[in-house]
Amino acid sequence: NASTATTNNVALGTGHIKAIVDEMRERNIPGYVDDDYVAVSHPSTLRPFKNELETLNQYTSQGLMKIANGEVGRYEGVRFVEQTFVPKGGAIDSTTFDPYTRTADAWNNAKSSWCFFMGADTCNEAVVVPEEIRAKLPGDYGRSQGIAWYSLTGFGLFHTTAAQSRIVKWDSAA
Repeated sequence: NASTATTNNVALGTGHIKAIVDEMRERNIPGYVDDDYVAVSHPSTLRPFKNELETLNQYTSQGLMKIANGEVGRYEGVRFVEQTFVPKGGAIDSTTFDPYTRTADAWNNAKSSWCFFMGADTCNEAVVVPEEIRAKLPGDYGRSQGIAWYSLTGFGLFHTTAAQSRIVKWDSAA
């Protein structure tokens, strides 16, 4: 529920990640997996950061394996994950961005896009009807058959106030 008033004019880098992790630790946000946070963004948003990691790790055997395997990796207690489904953009001034219709509206400077940093207790699930397999009643003398997966569930943020939020967003006003 918080938003930035600053137009971001630089790409996501190691200095930004350190500042975000420090802020998350000072807010006592617990780690998501094995005391690590998780960050999700587009491959192009993480590219400058990945280039910096390659430089840091290029002369170690573990670093060479990461580069060879194409892994994003871990840095400052954050595991980085790439996603390509949700479109780029959604800055504060955006009027066309819509993640449900995959309508992109990239940041004005095109140097980066959003990145979500998450800790534990991020969201919770409410189950009304647990997951189950349902079979279609056969019709047409048994030739028409079907099977489906069914459940009634809902998801929501566990902490809805900005001061207690477990998610920190790298964002821009334009």
